[in-house]
Amino acid sequence: MCRVATDRIAELNHQALLATATGEEQSTQELCLVIDTTNKIAARAKGLLELIKKETADKKKDKNAPASEMRIRDNMSTTLTRKFMDTMKDYQKAQQRFKADMKNKVKRQVQIVKPDASEHEIDMVMRSADPGAIYRSAILQGSNDSIKEVYMNCHDKYQDVLKLEQSVAELHQMFLDLALLVEQQGEMLDQIEFQVKTASNYIDAGNKEVTKALKSQKSMRKKMCCLLFFGLIVILIAVLASGAFKST
Repeated sequence: MCRVATDRIAELNHQALLATATGEEQSTQELCLVIDTTNKIAARAKGLLELIKKETADKKKDKNAPASEMRIRDNMSTTLTRKFMDTMKDYQKAQQRFKADMKNKVKRQVQIVKPDASEHEIDMVMRSADPGAIYRSAILQGSNDSIKEVYMNCHDKYQDVLKLEQSVAELHQMFLDLALLVEQQGEMLDQIEFQVKTASNYIDAGNKEVTKALKSQKSMRKKMCCLLFFGLIVILIAVLASGAFKST
């Protein structure tokens, strides 16, 4: 669902950039609906991930719980949480792109009626709830319909920007919570991995020592055979020499 929402926000962004005022309003209305629905689903998904973590922690209190099962549950929980975070980051980026493009469009529209409008003035146009204040401050001087239409359009866009900013802030808090969840699980998995790696290192070291001992034993046998051979030769020479001495 979150991936579908991300793709849909990108489509709505493209439509809003090319649309007239009426078409743009339809796109932003659908955007708000998509964000509201997706954020609720994301909150439920986050709750489920936290529930999985809690259930695993409760099971670990049972001393008879199989260690292999606990590792599987931890691994599964961490993997799901990280995948969910990656998906939600893409979803957040889509909203941030929509917000940035919307602000740029507002800037272009304001500059149509006031080419030298500053960033501060454009921001005031978007934020102000009183069109009269804008005119009085001479940001958009005049009272013709085209200027008023630009103002109202910009003000509506700002409400959409506020909606996006609120959604992005909620997602940021969700990322902080999930990051803590992943960090806690990651530390546990790192400890397990360290223990496994340590055991593996001991096994590798043991195998090397065994191989070394076998080579040493083989070399020792070879040396003993050589010594025995030379010993026999020495004895044979001594016997022959003794026989020759007696015959003389």
